[in-house]
Amino acid sequence: MPDKTEQEIIKNWKGNLSNPKVSICCITFMHENYISQALDSFLMQETSFPFEIIVRDDGSSDKTAEIIRQYQKKYSKIIKPILEPENTYSKGIRATPAVFKKAIGEYIALCEGDDYWTDKDKLQIQVNFLDNNKEYNGSFHDSLNMYDDESKNDLRIGNRDIDEDVDTASLIYENNIATASLIFRNNLGELPKYYQETKKGDYAVAVRVSEFGKLKYIPRAMSIYRIHEGGIWSLKKQEFHELEAIKFYNLLYIYFKNNNLRKVITIKINFSYYRQSINYIRNEQIIFSIKNIIKSISIFERKHKSLSYKKYLKELIKYLIKRK
Repeated sequence: MPDKTEQEIIKNWKGNLSNPKVSICCITFMHENYISQALDSFLMQETSFPFEIIVRDDGSSDKTAEIIRQYQKKYSKIIKPILEPENTYSKGIRATPAVFKKAIGEYIALCEGDDYWTDKDKLQIQVNFLDNNKEYNGSFHDSLNMYDDESKNDLRIGNRDIDEDVDTASLIYENNIATASLIFRNNLGELPKYYQETKKGDYAVAVRVSEFGKLKYIPRAMSIYRIHEGGIWSLKKQEFHELEAIKFYNLLYIYFKNNNLRKVITIKINFSYYRQSINYIRNEQIIFSIKNIIKSISIFERKHKSLSYKKYLKELIKYLIKRK
């Protein structure tokens, strides 16, 4: 817990505490080993504006809720906990919409309870940009991966080419926004069906943000994404990732009517089937592999005949030859 008092944090804030500029939304579950670092990273932010921290624990059976209560006791004007008595996700209730409804800030910043921010100026940098560039609906920045042994990987984005201005098409194609890096205008309204019916909730939220305007990429690492056994997505099998991706992209295809967007989504569906076919080969499930590559081909033929799938077949054949 920070040594700073609540008064020391808010002393430079301009504006009414009851009208925060930013709502930091944090969803947590069974994060007793991580939640303190996340909350500390929020409280270390040096801003000229007021912010609130809405942290929702989904019925954790460890000490996560107890830790949140301790922080709320010290920072009662800033931290606004939502402590569920029992797990709601297992009942089909999503945490994000409930947290968004509580957020009253002009902007919403995201960070899950097992991730954290590393730069005290993160919020000020992103808010300054959005205040001065009304045509953008959000911004995101680079992030580092971290394993349980605290070893850090390369930048999640910085080692790849990326457009500084990201629209819906490029966001769907790249899927390169770390949740803890995202801040956006509080204008999303009710989250659409493609959010409600997917497990890729963070990805879906980012897509929703892009519906209202482009996003700015800031090439500066200001957050950490943890990869650990307790993470919902970090260590799940690749097959599960691809199955969820296929489901999500199909939901996007139904939702968006723009032909150019549908073309991008079709490429993603096809590539997910391709990668799934490789996963099945590696597990020596050849029949499933063949079924997936056939699905990939049929999608291209049915939806966009101009797209080429031959390279996928060539790669698959190469892999089969290597297995002999």
